[in-house]
Formats: sequence, structure tokens, C-alpha cells
Amino acid sequence: MNYASILAYVNPTAMTWAQRLKRAFNIDIHTCAICGGAVKIIACIDDPVTINKMLSHLNQIVL
Repeated sequence: MNYASILAYVNPTAMTWAQRLKRAFNIDIHTCAICGGAVKIIACIDDPVTINKMLSHLNQIVL
């Protein structure tokens, strides 16, 4: 168990969003699901207007 895991266990508010994704949904954003290699995050898009534009462009249904 590493320091970040211990800190997250002792103080849940200290968890990073990556740790929360791993814990809640078993999503590891640091490892590629296809090849198992390291993943580098280059952006975090949190603007709803931008997200809707991107999803519309991909012909996805926005709920």
C-alpha cells in the first residue's frame, strides 16, 4: 500500500479524481486499456457547452 492509498483511506476528501474513478468505477486513467502502456492526460474538458459541441459533432445523444 502506497502513501496516496493510505492518505485516501484515512481522509477520503484527499483522494484525487483519478483515485475516485478507480475506486468507484474501476477505471484506471493512468493505464491504456488496449496496450497496457502509460497514458498521459493532455486536457480536462469541463465546460458543458464545449462538451455538448463535441458530443454533437460525434452524433451522440446528450442527456
